[in-house]
Amino acid sequence: MTGSGTGSVRPSSSAVEGFGAASRGAWRDAGEQVAFLGAVLRALGAAVARPRKARGAEVVALAHAAGFEALGIVGLVNFLIGLIIAFIGGQVLATFGAQIFVADAIGIIMVRELGPIMTAILVSGRTGSAYAAELGTMRVNEEVDALETMGLAPVPLLVLPRVLAGSLATPLLTLYGMLAGVAAGLLQMSFLGFPLAVSQARLVEALSAGDLVLGVVKSVVFGFLVASVGCLRGLQAGRGPSAVGLAATRAVVSGIVLVIVVDALFAAVTTALGI
Repeated sequence: MTGSGTGSVRPSSSAVEGFGAASRGAWRDAGEQVAFLGAVLRALGAAVARPRKARGAEVVALAHAAGFEALGIVGLVNFLIGLIIAFIGGQVLATFGAQIFVADAIGIIMVRELGPIMTAILVSGRTGSAYAAELGTMRVNEEVDALETMGLAPVPLLVLPRVLAGSLATPLLTLYGMLAGVAAGLLQMSFLGFPLAVSQARLVEALSAGDLVLGVVKSVVFGFLVASVGCLRGLQAGRGPSAVGLAATRAVVSGIVLVIVVDALFAAVTTALGI
């Protein structure tokens, strides 16, 4: 009886211990992310005061790689998302004889929500993982350690250009993604038999400048977070042969989670303020 009782307690106890260890690790990791974001903001403030520290040529090259080279996948994914939403929305609204409002829905959804979110997720999978892999490789090769030994901080030197590039490229990609998604919606409207002029009129009536500004502001924040967490995961890389791959995986997962959480905060704030 005693042995049976002890055996029944151990699995529960180890499960509780595992949950506690995971909770402590998640809390510690969240603290490291906040501290790192603070360090990036301090470096950004110093770069604003002294623009030469921003390393403009490198920022432009990184922004080209993060932005221009991602136009194809961003346009394709947002176009297909817009087409799917318009197709399903048309079927649902047909029940009420209100298919004309598909244009309203696709405009609001793509500009306020899905355009920024889908673009940020793609940037996280493509650019965030690349930054983590680059800095992770430098960590494994002890290049980051060499910089720190020489008294050079990795945040202004390695992280800041990548964060600036991500923050600049993401809103431009988002605008392009919004356009692709809305174009898909207008195309579906034409399939439903509505003239382009009618669909455009509904779209203009449904959207406001505030919707576009909100979507762009979201994309700037998402780009900053995705690039920052990608760099953080790269600098956190271990020394083993799988360290770089693990860092890239963690960058993608962390970036997507941050995007969703921050978008939820945006939704709560804008709803409370009536925006």
